[in-house]
Amino acid sequence: MTLFKALNRRELEPRSLPAATREFKRRTSAAGLLRGDGASSGEAGMEHRASSLVKTLRSGTAPSARQRMQLGGVAAWLHAGGRTEALAAIRNAVIDGRVRPVSRGWWVLVCLFFRDQGIQAALLEAMKTWGKKSRSRFEAAVGGLKPQKLRALPDVLATRVVAEGVRLDEVSSRLQLPAGCPLESEVWARLLSIQAAPWMLDQPFNLVDAQLGLRQGHWSVGAIGRQLLEPAARAGASPSDVAVGSRFGQVVERVFLRLPRDRGHDAWRRLGPEATEVVRWWQTQRDLEKFFQQWRSDPEREAFWRRYVRHIGAMQGFRSASALAMRIGNYWFIEFKPGNACYAYTDVEWQRAAPERRRVRSESDLRNLPRDRRRKHNHAPSGAWQPRFVHWIHGLTGLWP
Repeated sequence: MTLFKALNRRELEPRSLPAATREFKRRTSAAGLLRGDGASSGEAGMEHRASSLVKTLRSGTAPSARQRMQLGGVAAWLHAGGRTEALAAIRNAVIDGRVRPVSRGWWVLVCLFFRDQGIQAALLEAMKTWGKKSRSRFEAAVGGLKPQKLRALPDVLATRVVAEGVRLDEVSSRLQLPAGCPLESEVWARLLSIQAAPWMLDQPFNLVDAQLGLRQGHWSVGAIGRQLLEPAARAGASPSDVAVGSRFGQVVERVFLRLPRDRGHDAWRRLGPEATEVVRWWQTQRDLEKFFQQWRSDPEREAFWRRYVRHIGAMQGFRSASALAMRIGNYWFIEFKPGNACYAYTDVEWQRAAPERRRVRSESDLRNLPRDRRRKHNHAPSGAWQPRFVHWIHGLTGLWP
């Protein structure tokens, strides 16, 4: 019954506005005219509704119609807050038939427990009592899957997103997925697989960048980064293509800044070896540029070492000694800001000198690390030293620029 009809039939007597509002809500709720699950916004309101619902379920009392309508919102809120015990009480009550959620509540439960066979069986029974409209709306949401087939729901929804060309920032809202629910995570895992890369690459970069920012430090940054960088690596990208400040270099920088610092994090594993190599190229060039430009050193040395970006596996700076160490093959090469000498240490010598390296306070401390005295080369004269250095490095490592 609409408010207009109620007023015309004089079923609402003149009274104060708050009283009239409460009466109207009571009548419309009883008639099933309120949409949504009825849960109010705000932490205090949700805490009250959650505790009230869980208390009712644990007491064995039948939930009220309002509580049934609120169940979906309460369940999503409990999951977001990590309230697993209270959420389990709702799940068990649904499976046991002690509470019958409305269709919207069932959708939230599916998003949270789509692999749960108990929920699947309870849903199958509940759907037998639904009207045609509720059933068709729900079946559209799950792609026509039967309750016992809901394990395939992430694949169905991800395929729909790609087929319909849904924008990156509209995926969860278009699919009506509660934020952070297991189903949302599984759908994104499929969308962020390398097989779905064309969909990601078709997105405006500002949307991709925004997603990287929202997911900073999360495993999904590695998955997004792989989609963006691996195709370029396989297409023959070189270190010069990811130079600092280049267009592609800016994309790599966005990915790198959102990745966790811990290289053992799952995000780095999901980035994949080829995309990780592209990130390493960019990071190496950034560090070379930073060290040499801070030193205001001659550009010849910076340009020379840039030729070895593919082979520089690690770098270490020594601010107190104005020095930069680079690992190429099984050797470490040390450049100093002053002077023309470059020193080479085997990896074994470098690791053995770890205690001395931790105590480096000056240039002489680093120059005097134990090494074979023959492994030293000079940059003079200008313009003629590069070919000698190339052959010297090749003789030690077997690597050409």
